[in-house]
Amino acid sequence: MQQTTTMSAELIDDLVSRLKDLLGDLLDDLRKRDEKGQRSKTPPSRRHRLMVLVQSVECIAACWRKGEPVTIAETNDIVELHDAIGFMEAWRDDLLFPAIIKSIRAQDDYPHAIVTFAAARHLGYDGHCPELYAGRQGQGRAADLRIRVPGQEHIAVEVNPPSVAEARGTQSVGVNRRMQFEMRNSPLAVLAVMATCGLGAALLVAPAPSAHAAGKPKAPAHAAGKPKAPARAAGKPKASLPWNWSGIIGTGQSLSVGARAPHILSTTQPYNNLKLSTGDLAWPVDPSAPSLKMVPLVEPVGRLAPTYPSSWPTNIDGETFHTTMADELTVLVRKNFKRDFISVHSAVGEDGQGMVYIKKGAEIHGVKGHSYQAALTEATAITRLAKAVGKTYGVGAVVVTHGESDSGNHDYEAQLHQLWQDYNSDLRAITGQSQHILMILTQQNAVADHSPSTLAQWKIGVDYPAEIVCSGPKYQYPYFTDGVHLTGEGYRQLGEKYAQVYYQRVILGRQWEPLEPTGAARSGWTITVHFHVPVAPLAWETTFSPPHPSVGEWKDGKGFEVSDTSGAKVRIKSVTIAGNSVVITCASDPGADALVGYAMVGEPGVSSAPHAGTYRWGLLRDSDPFVGAVTGRPQPNYALAFEMPAL
Repeated sequence: MQQTTTMSAELIDDLVSRLKDLLGDLLDDLRKRDEKGQRSKTPPSRRHRLMVLVQSVECIAACWRKGEPVTIAETNDIVELHDAIGFMEAWRDDLLFPAIIKSIRAQDDYPHAIVTFAAARHLGYDGHCPELYAGRQGQGRAADLRIRVPGQEHIAVEVNPPSVAEARGTQSVGVNRRMQFEMRNSPLAVLAVMATCGLGAALLVAPAPSAHAAGKPKAPAHAAGKPKAPARAAGKPKASLPWNWSGIIGTGQSLSVGARAPHILSTTQPYNNLKLSTGDLAWPVDPSAPSLKMVPLVEPVGRLAPTYPSSWPTNIDGETFHTTMADELTVLVRKNFKRDFISVHSAVGEDGQGMVYIKKGAEIHGVKGHSYQAALTEATAITRLAKAVGKTYGVGAVVVTHGESDSGNHDYEAQLHQLWQDYNSDLRAITGQSQHILMILTQQNAVADHSPSTLAQWKIGVDYPAEIVCSGPKYQYPYFTDGVHLTGEGYRQLGEKYAQVYYQRVILGRQWEPLEPTGAARSGWTITVHFHVPVAPLAWETTFSPPHPSVGEWKDGKGFEVSDTSGAKVRIKSVTIAGNSVVITCASDPGADALVGYAMVGEPGVSSAPHAGTYRWGLLRDSDPFVGAVTGRPQPNYALAFEMPAL
């Protein structure tokens, strides 16, 4: 099912305004040329498709304002224009966007441009990390996109509208806005058939130049599939705000429900953000129960847990990140787009429980194991209540604050991805939305040295970049005295970071990624670790306690760790920043296949400055100027914890 949009004259006005924002003077030029052609004694046999759509929808708007009827068939032009604008907006920040838009002056190039944007968007949904691409592939054939296919490097994609595809003997078939792939004679020749915006398209795929051939550092094997962050074009960003109420569902364990932060800070709702009130209903809750209602979002986000263990609808321990996340999002949208943003938050985590209890089909032991079904219950109830007041509701993200109980779970990445697949399928079926749901994670930095869950929370964003993103570590936040749970202030800062990532990924549609390593290389006694840096330059945090004070070999490493193949620690003499890399100079040769890590080995005690912290931390950060609107605290991006071989 597609997300429902109410058609009205105001919707058409908004569509034309958005089109003007995208095309600028080009739209006026196209109008003048079209009007001149229509006045001519010999008008052109074909009009520019975009002008046909604009004139059609403006006539429909005029009819509606006069109270005149419009047929269902006539409104198809509104749908086509709406989708075309959405595809263009999704790529407006790309470096090649202006050139592609300029090309649509020619009426034959317009279908090609739209199906290129549409193909890129849908290939992104399937995890192929598309990039707009300007290249030539033999005998003057033009490549329009680059994508990743499992087991291969980048391959180039030529997008052909129906007329060109048919001339080359490629049949274009409607498949309900999904893509089907079939292998031809060569494993590198893939035929993709697609229908969108009323236009079919054939995608002809061939190998593209290797990114590594240009001298870029090669990422380790586990990082295969990591997309290059798309280039940004100058200009005002465009917001994707498809619903009146944007749902955000939080799941996880104790840090998802505000454990050890019983003093409630967020007691008022300064904007219009909402949550579902369950009143005094007991499990299982009927989503059609008349006592369910929407209320202003304040903390506690749900009903307090009477004891341990507990589960929804009485699962909250204290101040969570939710209200601060919601308020930060509203501030960002109001500031940059001069309009309101309402998010509806659900918190279904279970204190102390591992993946076995928060996944779909969870084991049920007493009150444990209700989390997943609770999320579906809330989504069903909120969808119903939204419709009752004429609002649209969809889920933008599932936020997973988890991992401590699974600190030794080597299958954690696969289980997280399955959780995303289940939520993405089941929640969309409830809300009727077409937009895929993002999963946002954060690293656990408190439990177990070399924790598989900590590594998984980094690597899953590398392996599934279109579906899941890690917002960063948590070692920078204020902790409760146990070094595992945050304080109320810590949860608020976490909420601001979650909001920043949601804003970048879901609202702006940008491929935001955390401060994370992309590869490591050894040359003698020196190891160089390359990083993706969200906001350059890299810098050292000067207010934190020095990491690894009890480990002589690493006390000068600022959080970095080096071991040889036997597991023996190698002494670090110095670490220096060089552009987007960190150069580690060792006191001896670490040998081939040395292991370089960061914030993966804990201390006996927690960090103490500038506040009580956790057991594993480091000092590397970027220069992001973001400051939380609620706490007023600077929020640069701190480096994720990781381990990888230095090849």
